[in-house]
Amino acid sequence: MQWVTSISDKFIIPLARKITENPRNTFVALTCIALALRLSTFGDPNIHVDEDFYFYVGERMHHGALPYVDVWDRKPLGLFLIYYFIAGISDSVIAYQVIATLFAAATAMAINLIAKDWAGKQAGLFAAVVYLLMLAPLEGVGGQAPVFYNLFIAAAAWLLLRALPDLQQSRVVPAAFGAMALGGLAITIKQTAVFEAAYFGGVAVVTLARSPMPWPKTLRTAALFAVIGAMPTLLISAYYALVGHWYEYWHAMVNSNLQKRYVYSGYFLPRITRLYLSLNPLMFMTIYAAMSGKLTEAKAGNSGFYIGWLVAAILAFLSVPNFYLHYALPMLVPLCITASPALAMKRAGPAIFAFIAVFCLLVQNPVNFRHTNDSKQSMFLMTQAILHHGGDRGLFVFDGPILLYSMTGNIASSPLAFPPHLLEIGENNTSHFGTREEVEKILEHRPGVVVMSSVSRTLLVNKETNQLTKSYVRQNCDLIGNYVWNQYYYRRLLSVYGNCR
Repeated sequence: MQWVTSISDKFIIPLARKITENPRNTFVALTCIALALRLSTFGDPNIHVDEDFYFYVGERMHHGALPYVDVWDRKPLGLFLIYYFIAGISDSVIAYQVIATLFAAATAMAINLIAKDWAGKQAGLFAAVVYLLMLAPLEGVGGQAPVFYNLFIAAAAWLLLRALPDLQQSRVVPAAFGAMALGGLAITIKQTAVFEAAYFGGVAVVTLARSPMPWPKTLRTAALFAVIGAMPTLLISAYYALVGHWYEYWHAMVNSNLQKRYVYSGYFLPRITRLYLSLNPLMFMTIYAAMSGKLTEAKAGNSGFYIGWLVAAILAFLSVPNFYLHYALPMLVPLCITASPALAMKRAGPAIFAFIAVFCLLVQNPVNFRHTNDSKQSMFLMTQAILHHGGDRGLFVFDGPILLYSMTGNIASSPLAFPPHLLEIGENNTSHFGTREEVEKILEHRPGVVVMSSVSRTLLVNKETNQLTKSYVRQNCDLIGNYVWNQYYYRRLLSVYGNCR
């Protein structure tokens, strides 16, 4: 093992010192690492169905579509605005993938700044890189919503930590207001961010309450914090009320979330198992740091703040009990920070970091350019099949990649454009549109091509809409071919039915 020590002393340690000597070098290094981990995915139109849908909505907004009215989902408007601006840059998926990479790098930088102040430079660098590595096992290699709003939450935490010493002395500094504003912006990207944003607001208010500040002023400041945090959502709500679509907005943001049924069937245990295996290294490090006393030994103290933040992130995850892997992405930020005292250990820290790096690289091959090429090729073949076999008379993607609409010059003929809204039983009638009625309307338009799963799916499927679509293709369409839907995390065989009469 002497050669390992020699390489570490001659190359790795000097490089790490160079990277950590100033924040600019650190950010450049983290950006390069983020690019290296994601470069092979650039241009892949099938990383995940969710982000494909967000990009589709962003494109449709440039043609006048209004979310919740013309194209429906329950995600807040802030997420669609991000994709709206990205779609304005380019109609290629590379645009959102590059922007998501920059967001990931910036989030890692915020983690670095927090962990470095708490546990030292080594811990800060390792924690930041671990965040970038762990995104892939949790389905965050592309543009999932948390990849964007994690930056706002991490930046809010960093600002609040800088403001706490002043708040303890009754001084309300701009950093405190900035933290509240960033938390409010995060909520407009995903509602569950309210748990972490509320926690930050609660910490700020409790800190002021314990300071010498008079109670009347403390209450006024607390109210101002709440208004600043709620302002982005209030402005969006006011806009929908002014344009006459308050009902649609309220139903999407509130009613649909209350009405959604969480149907697990045979998926619950596999999801929980994958989640446990993915997060286990970071959870182990956090538990180890707590039990060994490393959390309280870390300089700058305030371990209670980080543990409370992690609890808030866990509550946010549990509030939507779907247990998809990407729903755990928000927990990564506080987990990387609470694990940083273990990463700070002189000898064990690098070994733990190396273990996590190997684990993540085994899950995600960062140079798998072949997968992206295969994905692009399968989309090209499906696009050609649609264009040559009736796609000019309309397209219905009942199950499959939603970007087939824009790639073939089509538009979904229902606001329920996202295939899972029509396909999955848990989504049945959760929008203000009747699910069966929407499928009937789509089929009344007599689409020339229908895309659906080749394999008969029994779990989580809406039997009514599935049977309606099957009957249509059986009576009116020809099977053009079966094609692989080559998503980054799984594959599925799709059938393209065309020449529909």
